[in-house]
Amino acid sequence: MNVHGMLEPLNQAMMEDFSLPKRSAVQLQQLIINPIRLLPIPPRPVLVIMDGLDECEDFNTQRDILALIGQITIDPNVAIRFIITSRPEHQICDLFNKEPLFRTTRRLVLDEGYDTEADIEWYLREKFEEIYSRNKDIMPGVRTPWPSEYAMRMLVWRASGQFIYAPTVIRFVSSDTDFHTPKEKLSKSC
Repeated sequence: MNVHGMLEPLNQAMMEDFSLPKRSAVQLQQLIINPIRLLPIPPRPVLVIMDGLDECEDFNTQRDILALIGQITIDPNVAIRFIITSRPEHQICDLFNKEPLFRTTRRLVLDEGYDTEADIEWYLREKFEEIYSRNKDIMPGVRTPWPSEYAMRMLVWRASGQFIYAPTVIRFVSSDTDFHTPKEKLSKSC
């Protein structure tokens, strides 16, 4: 978490209760929401990403977490927003269809009809442009746009609709842990 002023309240909460990392809803309350309440209201809301709500221990934990988030979304004194990812399991959808979550949330369904390839390509283009800008001096003779359209199509195809592939390739190509240029590393990825 990268929020100015959060370190001390987080450390304090952990010192008071070492079991927090194993208690989902309590963890959310003690390690995120309570410390944010102690901070001055920031100019932009703090963004918390919760990935895989459907993978929580059980339905009661899922319900407790969503109930807590529902309370927070209607509290004007807490500048916090959540991005929650989950498979559309019945009990989770049912909770989102009740107040206050129904009124305070927006849903984005990423099913078979969603074009992940466009997002993956956009992400790759942006990141490769950053890599090229940072490494012009060690990539003489590399034409822009870099990489080529063929390489870009190949990377998007290899992602198979899985977004995680794109940041993995970018981390590999941009890493400076060896003596290869980004161009050389990219050729290993294609």
